[in-house]
Amino acid sequence: MIVHADCDAFYVSSERVFNPSLIAKPVVILSNGDHTVVALSKEAKALGIKRGDNIKVIMSLYGHHGLKALSSNYTLYGDMSSRVMEVFGQYTPDMEFYSIDEAFANLYRHKYIDLDSYVMDAKNKILQYTGIPVSVGIGQTKALAKTATKYAKKETPNGFYRIKDNEDRIRLLKWLPVGDVWGIGGKYESKLLAMGIETAYDFSIMPGEKVNELMTIVGYRLWCELNGHQKIDFEYEVPNKKGIGSAKGFGTKVTELTQLQEAMEVYLSRCCDKLRGQNLACKHLYIFLHTNPFATDEPQYYKGIEFELPVATYHTHVLKEEANKLLKKIYRKGFSYKRVGIYLSRLVPVGAIQADFFHNPNTERNAKLTEVLDTMNNRYGRDKLRFASMGYKHDWKARAEKLSLHFTTDKDDIIRIK
Repeated sequence: MIVHADCDAFYVSSERVFNPSLIAKPVVILSNGDHTVVALSKEAKALGIKRGDNIKVIMSLYGHHGLKALSSNYTLYGDMSSRVMEVFGQYTPDMEFYSIDEAFANLYRHKYIDLDSYVMDAKNKILQYTGIPVSVGIGQTKALAKTATKYAKKETPNGFYRIKDNEDRIRLLKWLPVGDVWGIGGKYESKLLAMGIETAYDFSIMPGEKVNELMTIVGYRLWCELNGHQKIDFEYEVPNKKGIGSAKGFGTKVTELTQLQEAMEVYLSRCCDKLRGQNLACKHLYIFLHTNPFATDEPQYYKGIEFELPVATYHTHVLKEEANKLLKKIYRKGFSYKRVGIYLSRLVPVGAIQADFFHNPNTERNAKLTEVLDTMNNRYGRDKLRFASMGYKHDWKARAEKLSLHFTTDKDDIIRIK
């Protein structure tokens, strides 16, 4: 059997652990720059608020309902996710970390135990040890387990449901709208609805060859899964990313090249940290910058540029040099820029870097410099040792006026009990 665990309103729940006054209140989490809603509590959903709503609009409409808005605190959310997954992982070694707030577990090793009690114990331990409520579903396949979790989240008092037999499977599939099926996006939803396919059950009884024709092999595998045949494999190891990028909107108007360079180098540093964390190197750089498309009274400019490195590398200072050359080529005076972004791609394992006789960025000297940089920052905190060109004040940073503290990752923010 397959177990699927999904944290309830994860971003909001993480904030509530350290701020109990938010419990049972309508709460929204805002995007970078505090412009739009990216996550919300069930109380906020009940008011009619949706992801993507503008904060100014919803505060004017629902502020009198006690609506609370918070800036995204991804450092906190990432750490809370690690804590949840660590507890969940104590119950089985066969896990797939699907996203920051979701995981699958394969319980094929647990044939002679009471599955319901075992999984409920894991669910309760996660709540006890982390403070994060979790909904859990059990099914024969990953798609059915996801369906069981959706049902548990919306229809059960304890946030747990197991699909017990074929009759139960059919009942849940008839309950689930086809657009809410895992893997069916808006594109296929509209096509299926036009064909009279309204529920997951309607989809499951379609001819397999018709599904394959309409949605290719990916849709066919999903169709098989909903019919109880396991076709979507477990990924016990997190696959390497195809690319790593960063691009955040500025909180103020940025016009100077030096400001753009500073921001770009900060973003690049974050990307390189992730790159080395996965023991990868990159061979392709892409830089872009653009103005604010919503400022229709201002001149508009968008430009991107890419570069293929002779040899893949993971050294921040090497990539920084190339990235600055690219940025200088696309920068134009006379514009007020809203965003600069960087994307690293063509990633390869460090042990598989193809050397070049005439160009070698991965020298022993560069390796020692990077090692010192990582060692110091791992010991004393991110960016405690940095390149001077990254700056310190960062007046261009996106607004985060409603940011909570980093309760679990910064010793200065640890809650003190009086």
